[in-house]
Amino acid sequence: LAWANVTNTAAERTLLLKVGVSSANREYEWVVTAADKLQLRLTDNSVPTTCDRLSDAAITMGAIHMFASTYDATGGATAANGIIHYQDAAVIASTATNQATYVAMEDLTASLRFGESGDADKWFGGSLLCAAIVSGVLTASQLWALKALGNGFWGLSL
Repeated sequence: LAWANVTNTAAERTLLLKVGVSSANREYEWVVTAADKLQLRLTDNSVPTTCDRLSDAAITMGAIHMFASTYDATGGATAANGIIHYQDAAVIASTATNQATYVAMEDLTASLRFGESGDADKWFGGSLLCAAIVSGVLTASQLWALKALGNGFWGLSL
């Protein structure tokens, strides 16, 4: 999850990723696409193939919002069905793109990076206040509680 003020640009913006320099060292990428949609991509390097879930509409930009994407660790050909996107603790309508050959992500040696991908065109555009990874799938009510705490900490309205 992340609190961010996403700037409207024509480039992909990285919130969080675990991707190495080599294309054979990819695990996941959480981005705002060039079309301003929230996307979580999961990569199975053994195949190799990637599945993802993409929001159906653009996210809100130009103000600080809490964004989250959860993944329930579903593996196999329907892995992207286990992803849910949120903005301000509300589910965002989205579409899964599954791959028949996808099995699972692998625990590789890539560094976890917040706000940058190493590619000049994928730096985060805007203000990234805070980002976190949690173990387990958070519910909308848990995200709302975190939003209330975070917004209180930063002096933002709910």
